[in-house]
Amino acid sequence: MAVTGRIYISGICKRGEDTIDHLQYIKFTNIAWAPDNSGFYYSRFPAPGSVSQQDESNYQRVYYHRMGDIQAEDTLIYEHLEDKELMFSPFITEDKKYLGLTGFLGTAAENCIYLKSLEENGDFFPIFDRQDAEYLYVTNKHHIFYFLTSKEAPNRRLIAVDLHNPAEQNWREIIPEKDDVLDGAVFLKDTFILAYLRDAYHQLYVHQLDGSFQNEIELPSYGSLTGISCDKEHPLVYIGITSFFGSSCDLSVLPIRTKTSGV
Repeated sequence: MAVTGRIYISGICKRGEDTIDHLQYIKFTNIAWAPDNSGFYYSRFPAPGSVSQQDESNYQRVYYHRMGDIQAEDTLIYEHLEDKELMFSPFITEDKKYLGLTGFLGTAAENCIYLKSLEENGDFFPIFDRQDAEYLYVTNKHHIFYFLTSKEAPNRRLIAVDLHNPAEQNWREIIPEKDDVLDGAVFLKDTFILAYLRDAYHQLYVHQLDGSFQNEIELPSYGSLTGISCDKEHPLVYIGITSFFGSSCDLSVLPIRTKTSGV
């Protein structure tokens, strides 16, 4: 994403030819690719002159852009006119069945989350709409969604939310808050790989779907994680780590032993 508020996407258009898609008035968003890769969801601000100058950084809306189309043809997906300062970052769930929106104000960690089924022609519905804590999507198994949250847990905990009964009193705590900060999580082969920050360095732990502890993953060096992702087809986790014993950032591939895979 460019500081100038423009995105240039190089890809393949409908006829199979190379194309460059030019999108403007964009900042503070990510790109969420549609499951069929025909386009993506993104957020943008009003074009200059379409609103008052003081509102050019307000009224952010979510759009769908089909590759090869001009921006004027993009489809409006969501707007929240009741709160002009609320911004949105779209994401696609791991099962590719839901479009999610993370709503936030400025640089505040507290956020809301809305979901919309991609298989039904329905509206967005709120999962967390009070912006009273931080909520980070991890994964979902059908209608059971897993989030990291700082709700009643400054160091974060892992919870499960049933979309059919999303009220707070129905949440299930999977991993309770600990003394160390729960800094990130990925889901692989019915296990959670959790990154904890302890005394300025990270440690990785594997937990089962029910929250029970399985094992610790030994990192190649004491250091700070710069990223973590996983390969869904194989029990592998990819991490970026900056070692305290060197200045470089190394990429490591770690095999993960799971009860389901036997690796």
